[in-house]
Amino acid sequence: MAQELIGLRQTMARLGLAEQVSREERALALELLAARQQLASLLEGIQSCATCARGLPGARGVFEGGDCCSSPTHKLFSPDELVALWCSGTRPHHLLSRATKPAGCALRGPRGCALPVAHRPNSCTSYLCPMLSRELHARGDLDHAEALSRSIEERFRRLEALRRERLLDGLIDP
Repeated sequence: MAQELIGLRQTMARLGLAEQVSREERALALELLAARQQLASLLEGIQSCATCARGLPGARGVFEGGDCCSSPTHKLFSPDELVALWCSGTRPHHLLSRATKPAGCALRGPRGCALPVAHRPNSCTSYLCPMLSRELHARGDLDHAEALSRSIEERFRRLEALRRERLLDGLIDP
C-alpha cells in the first residue's frame, strides 16, 4: 500500500513536470475543479456514500466509504487524471493516506477518502451509483447532480482528447 502511494506520487510528479499542457487543458482542469466542488457541495449530508460498502467481502467492506472507493488506485488515478489534477493545483504531497490496511484505493481510509474534493479524481467525484441516485432523488437534487456529473464527464473527455492530440503531435512533429 505504501509502495502504491509512493508510485502514484512519483508518476504525478513525472507527468506534471514533463508535460507542456495547453492553455485549453489548463482551463478545462480548472473548470473540472470548480464542477467537482459544486457537486461535492450538493452531496453534503449524503448517507449512502458512507454505508454502501458495509459488510461486503474483502477490501470492499474494510472501511467506510462507497463500494466504488474500493477500486484499485491505478484505475482511479490514470495519467489523464493525474495531469488534470496537476493543472488544477494538486501536487504529490497532497496525496496523503490514512489507510491502515489495504481497502482498494490507497487513499481510502477508515473514514472514507482521505483527500479533499479538490484533489480527488474526476471519476471519483462524478460517479452517481444507484443508491446515491435514489437518495438524491428523495432530496429533490438528482437532476442537478446528474447535470453536474455529466458536465464533469464531458469536460474530462475533452481534456483526455486534447492531451491525446498533444501527445500524438509530439510523436509526429519533431
